[in-house]
Amino acid sequence: IYIDTHPRVAYSISNVAKYYSFVMKKDSALHFSEKAYLAFVKFPEANTDIQYERIYMEYIYAYKVYYIQNVISISQTMDEVRIMYKMALKFTISKYGDNSLSSATIYRSLGNTYTDILCGFKKREKVKSFYFNQAILNYNKSILLTLKYLKPNSPSLSTLYFVKGLLYEYSYLKDSSEQAL
Repeated sequence: IYIDTHPRVAYSISNVAKYYSFVMKKDSALHFSEKAYLAFVKFPEANTDIQYERIYMEYIYAYKVYYIQNVISISQTMDEVRIMYKMALKFTISKYGDNSLSSATIYRSLGNTYTDILCGFKKREKVKSFYFNQAILNYNKSILLTLKYLKPNSPSLSTLYFVKGLLYEYSYLKDSSEQAL
């Protein structure tokens, strides 16, 4: 039997949070993912057979989804989320090295933080261009890493290309997204 703050317990709690994220129960998703995250950071990683970075990712996603709807500034929320993703990336790189599929997932999520801002963006073109370029940079890193491990016709890679295409649609013209896809 494990104590409440053991990483294996945190991982299980994170899976509960994942369920609540799936059914769009934002309060519960944030509650359980934060509980898992706080338990995990109190206890050093004791087992190498579990993908603990998923605890980070589940918490960050729940945080983003909860606070994106409950704040005045989406840019501020995305800045906070990017800091957390960069912490998760640092953890992942220390565990797996620079070129892992876990890192690819984080780069895609970083790209999503810029795409989230651009959806319905009506501000200056220079700022829009900055967010667009940051999203492209992160999506391209994710695609390059994913191509190292998966076949070109994998569902994960297809999703990456689709998300990159949506970025073009949100930012510019629909025909740009079709070309990217």
